[in-house]
Amino acid sequence: MRGPTIGLLGGSFDPPHLGHQALAAEALDRGFVDEVWFVPVGTPVHRTLSGCADAQTRCAWLKHLASVDERCRVWDWEVRQNGPVPAIATLREFARAWTGYRAAWLMGADALEGLCHWIGYPGHRDLCDLVVFDRAGVSSPVLPTDWQWMDERTWPSRQGYGHGLYCKAELPKVSATTLRRLAALGESLAGLVPETIRQEVERHYRRVKA
Repeated sequence: MRGPTIGLLGGSFDPPHLGHQALAAEALDRGFVDEVWFVPVGTPVHRTLSGCADAQTRCAWLKHLASVDERCRVWDWEVRQNGPVPAIATLREFARAWTGYRAAWLMGADALEGLCHWIGYPGHRDLCDLVVFDRAGVSSPVLPTDWQWMDERTWPSRQGYGHGLYCKAELPKVSATTLRRLAALGESLAGLVPETIRQEVERHYRRVKA
């Protein structure tokens, strides 16, 4: 019997916001995955953090964001490593530590173009499936031909790894860059981050260059 599919949603979460929450809910409610694990980075491979929220703080915020759905959790393995961790290392650790579970890497369409440049690519095809969500303002991407692309109807019948699913979804038009800029200007982040952490997030990013 095939084990549950875990949607791995990696990122800097600098800060986490309701767009992340909505993407997770979309993947879960449409049956693409059985659970979503948020995977925050400690030190990014391809970008620089803002420097105003350390890894422990971002993890704590993510736990608030994940707490609204029992199918969500935070997996802090990357944070606990020394230095940058490429996605392929995370996938290998998932396969080692969570035998019997299937991995599906969740990502936005804006990140798909750079997939072929990821460290260790194309080894990812042997370790996960892909679930790609379109993003507002991003034209439909060219889907890489080395993945076997499926639709929602055939997705449950997939065997092995190396499959892809491209999803149309109405997700909030919000980004961490925009949130940092608003907070730096002293603007409210109401309706953009969970209310339980809003004031703390605003304090951390106030007067910090976006």
